[in-house]
Parts: sequence; structure tokens; C-alpha cells
Amino acid sequence: MKKMSDKIIKKIKDSEIVIFDVDNTIVDGRMANSALYLIDEEKERRNIKNYVIGIFGGLEVMIGTKLISKLHPENEIRAENWGLNKTLKILGKAGIKKERIQKAAEKYYEKHKIEGIEDLVETFKDDYGLHIWISSSGADIFLEPVVKKLGAIGFTSNMTGYSDEIPKKLFPRIRTPEERLKQTHNDIIYHVGYSLPKSIYIDDSITGLPFKDLVNVFISSPLAQPEVRRVADIELNKENGYLWLNEQLKYSS
Repeated sequence: MKKMSDKIIKKIKDSEIVIFDVDNTIVDGRMANSALYLIDEEKERRNIKNYVIGIFGGLEVMIGTKLISKLHPENEIRAENWGLNKTLKILGKAGIKKERIQKAAEKYYEKHKIEGIEDLVETFKDDYGLHIWISSSGADIFLEPVVKKLGAIGFTSNMTGYSDEIPKKLFPRIRTPEERLKQTHNDIIYHVGYSLPKSIYIDDSITGLPFKDLVNVFISSPLAQPEVRRVADIELNKENGYLWLNEQLKYSS
């Protein structure tokens, strides 16, 4: 990949905060998939009832999300939210405690973190003095371990709170990408006083495109969709995207 332009480097230096998506941006998958570890644990514990609930529930989530995606191809977040909602209901039905879910999420993060992500975050923080923020359409119970691992100062999620009982109505309605952008903007201003024009944004999905014209630098993650790559200020390749970006930043700091 070619060297970053001086113009982009200047924009990065003029920024104050880096906003990361999580799924397929920090990890090479979806953090909610960490629930699969819990199903295996129930089998090892010989909790056959919970194991069966998990197996059949997992099949329902897989089939349901694919069906919803087919019915609503213009709004992939609808399927994601339904799947997340269903996953948390299954965990609640099985009586899985919050601490176990977060331990599973930590395990998933360590196994699936994209190569170079932690070094890149350290460079942003230590060499450029930037803060880290997490913005995801996922649930906070899966995001909190990522926030701690990367030393982020805060996060915006699509759902807050988890009950050990079956959640009755996790998503009153679907948050659109535009609403997620607005919430992220409001959260950052409230907690740290920064605004999106002073931000660097890194995402893989078309649901992050509303950020494009509002942030200082828009970066496509190594696993980004083609529509995101086409409009990115910095396009990272799949093989060594974060390693290359970190190298460029180190060289230019």
C-alpha cells in the first residue's frame, strides 16, 4: 500500500478522538457470537436442558436473521438487532449470569481480535494523544470487555442493561444508522466535550456511512464492505491493514 498523504496525516494530528465500530472492525466476527462459548460450557457442566435451549435457540437466530435480511435487504441492522435481541432472550431463559456472558465475550475478543488492533490503539493514544470511543449497534454486555481491553473512555451501544431473567422488550424499536450517529455524537459531547468534526471514524459496514461527511477522517476497516471502501479517506487491506496504518502513524508522529 502507498504512503499516506501529508494532508491525511495533518487531519489525524488535528483530531481529538478515534471512534471504532466493533464487529468486523475490532474483531473478525460479531461479539454476540461469544454466546456460543456459553452453550459449550452448559454441555460440559451437563446442564442438558440449557444446552438444548442454546442449540435450538442458536438455530432460530441463524435462520431468523437470514430470513429477515432477505425480506429487508435495504436495512441489515434490522436483522442484526433481531438476532441480538433473540440471543439475549435465550441467555436469559437459560439463567446465564452477566459475569459469565462477559467472560465469554473476553474470550471471544482475545481469539478474534484483528491483528495489530491493540498496537494501533496504543499509537493513537500515546503518540497522538487521541482518546478512544466505541460505537456499535451491539449490546453493552458484549462491548464492555472490549472497552476495558482497549482503554476506551466510553461507548455507545444499541442496548443497555441485561437481566438474568428473560428480557421482555430489549428493543422498543430499531435504531437507524442515523440515530446511532446522533446518539454517538451526543454521548461524546456530553462525556468529553468533543464533536464529530474532530473525530476519526473506523467501520466496516454501510451502517457507518452516515458518519462519513461529519468526521475529520473516515477509515474503512480491513474487513470493510466494498461500499465503505469506495468512500473511505483511508482504505485498509485485509491482509495487514492495521499493521500498515500503525507503521504509517509511527513514521509520521
